[in-house]
Amino acid sequence: MTTPLRPLLLLSLVACSESGLIPEEKELPGDEDSVTDSRIDSLPPEDSPPDSEPEQFCVLSVPDAVAWECTEVGETAVQALVVQNSGLIPCSILEITADSGAFVVENASFPVDIPVGEEHSFDLRYTATDRSGGSARVTVLPDSGPSLQVQLQVDACPVETEVPFFAFAAPDQPGIAVLRSRGDGSFDAPVYMGTARSGWAGVVIADGNGDGFWEVYARADDNHLYRYDSPTWAETDLGSIGFDPAGAGDLNGDGAPDLFGLRDSSKEGDVLLGDGQGNFIALSDAFDTTSTWTGYSMSVAYHSGDLTGDGRLDLVVVEYVGVSSTTSTIWIYEGLGDGSFSLPTAEGSVPTGCNGVDIADLNNDGLLDVICGGDDDGDGGQLYWLPGDGSGLGAALELVDATGANETGNNNPGACLPRLHDWNSDGFADLLVAMETDPYQQSREAQSYQSQGGQAFSLIGRPVQSGKMNLQFAVPVP
Repeated sequence: MTTPLRPLLLLSLVACSESGLIPEEKELPGDEDSVTDSRIDSLPPEDSPPDSEPEQFCVLSVPDAVAWECTEVGETAVQALVVQNSGLIPCSILEITADSGAFVVENASFPVDIPVGEEHSFDLRYTATDRSGGSARVTVLPDSGPSLQVQLQVDACPVETEVPFFAFAAPDQPGIAVLRSRGDGSFDAPVYMGTARSGWAGVVIADGNGDGFWEVYARADDNHLYRYDSPTWAETDLGSIGFDPAGAGDLNGDGAPDLFGLRDSSKEGDVLLGDGQGNFIALSDAFDTTSTWTGYSMSVAYHSGDLTGDGRLDLVVVEYVGVSSTTSTIWIYEGLGDGSFSLPTAEGSVPTGCNGVDIADLNNDGLLDVICGGDDDGDGGQLYWLPGDGSGLGAALELVDATGANETGNNNPGACLPRLHDWNSDGFADLLVAMETDPYQQSREAQSYQSQGGQAFSLIGRPVQSGKMNLQFAVPVP
C-alpha cells in the first residue's frame, strides 16, 4: 500500500515549486555595487592627512573697493572702509594708518572688536590738496596675524578749458610750475612739468593748436623753445629761437596765436607766427626798437590789443630811461595785420622804472588801459595805471604798492612784473604780480589782487611765498 503513495508526494512538491510557494533566495538592500561603495566610503582614504587645527589668528578682508570721485582742493569727502573678519576667531583692530596725510579715520575708538563672520565700517575722510587725484595705501593692524593692506584711489578732476592757470619757471624744481585757478583768486598747489634746466625764461600760455586746451611755451637755457601740452604736459622741442617770448596774440588775424619778444643781443622785436598746429614760423625784425631805445631797459606787454581802433592788434613797449631819472616811456607799435608793426609813437610816461607792463580794459569802458611799474629803486613795487582815453593814454595813476612800504635808495624789494586776467569770471581783469622780496637771495613771491570793479584792487593772497620763481611768469592769452 505504500508504493502508490510516492508519486503523489513528488507531484505535490513540483506543484509547490511552480506556484512559487517555495521560498526564493532574498538579496540584501541595494545591488552588489552599492554595497561595495558603501563599504569604501566608510573607510578613511589611505593618503588623507590627520585632522588639522583651525588657524588661530585674524583673517581680515575688505569686501568693497574704496574710491573717491573728483574732489576739489580744500574740500573733504568720506567713504566707508568696511573690514570683515573672514577667519575662525574673533579679531581686534588696533589701528588704521595711511601713507598719506590726506586720509584720516574718523569716529573710531581703538581697539575695535569684530566677531567671527561679521564686519565693521570705519569712516575714512579724504581732504583734497590738488585736483590731480592719486592713490594711497591704508594699513589695518589686527591683534594677531598679518596686517591688511588696502589700496585707495582718488579720481582726478577733469581738466576743462574754462579752468585757467598761471605758470612760471622754478629754478629749484624740475621744469615749469603750473598753478590751477580755483575760480576765486586762489590757486592749487604747484604741479611741476618738464625737465630741470637753468635759465628758463619767456613763459607764455596760449592755445597754439586749437584743441581747446592751453599749452605752455617756454624758452630754456639751450635757447630752444619747448611746448607743454595740457592736460598731459607732454614736451615738444620746437627748435632754437633767438629771443625770450614776452607775450602772445593773433597778430596776423589767422585765428592762431603768435609769439613775440625782444631779441637777446640787439633788442630787435621778433615774432613767431603760429600755424594753428602748435608750431611757429619766424618773422625777424617784426618791430624796430633800436630807433627809440636809448635808456636802461625795455619790456614788452604780455598781452597785445587794439589800442588804435583799426581792428588789428598793437604792441605796448615800455622803455626804462635810466636809474638816475627813474622814469619810463610808454611806446605803442601799431599792428599792420601781418605780424609786423609800424614805427612806435610815445603815448605816456610813468614816474618810476618799469620792469613789467601789461594791458587790459580795467574799468570796462571799452578802452584798453596800461599797467606798468615794478622797480626796485626808490619806492619799490609801485605799479601805475594809464587809462585809455580813446586817443591815447591818460596820466599815470598809482594803482598798487606791491611791497606795502615806502622805501628809499636803491636795490630794495619790489622788482616785479604784472599780469592781468579775470580769475573769478566777474567781467573785470584781476592782477597777479611776481615780486622779488629779497634782491640778494633772489627770493620771490606771487601776489593775487582781485579787482573791485575798476582800477581798485585788493590783495587776497600769495599763491607763492618766498619761493624760487622766475619773474617772467605767464597767464592764459585768450
